[in-house]
Amino acid sequence: MYQGVFILKKLVLFLLILGIAFMVGCQNNSEVKVKISPEIEKYHPTMSSVPGFPLNAKVDMEYDSEGCRYHWKADSGSLLEWGVTDYKVRDKGMDAVTDNEKIYWNYISEQNEKASKVHIKLELLDKRGKVLGRAEINLSIDNKGYVTAFNN
Repeated sequence: MYQGVFILKKLVLFLLILGIAFMVGCQNNSEVKVKISPEIEKYHPTMSSVPGFPLNAKVDMEYDSEGCRYHWKADSGSLLEWGVTDYKVRDKGMDAVTDNEKIYWNYISEQNEKASKVHIKLELLDKRGKVLGRAEINLSIDNKGYVTAFNN
């Protein structure tokens, strides 16, 4: 009798651990809410305070994004990183994977093209490169060269 109760307790404990592991695994399958937030309302290349239009990845407060990477894609222009310690601007082209939640966009690129609308996509990646969440934003460039963000 005592041995049967012992086995039953082990079985219940195993099923409980298995259930908890399954629930945690299911939570990780849902997409993390990510948003691209412009840091300023308007940008022009003559502004000396920033190297481009600053964009921040805003991750749902319930998710710890430490150790995540940010995969940014623009359909024109250049994505720029601005070093917080060395203040150097690094041109990443139109496709950049960074450890930083902030990136700058500028329409001055190697191709020297200038579009009137730009579409930027962001994917939040875990340490293994799995996509956890996605966001998109559109930028508009007026005939005087001022850049503003808008959503469809």
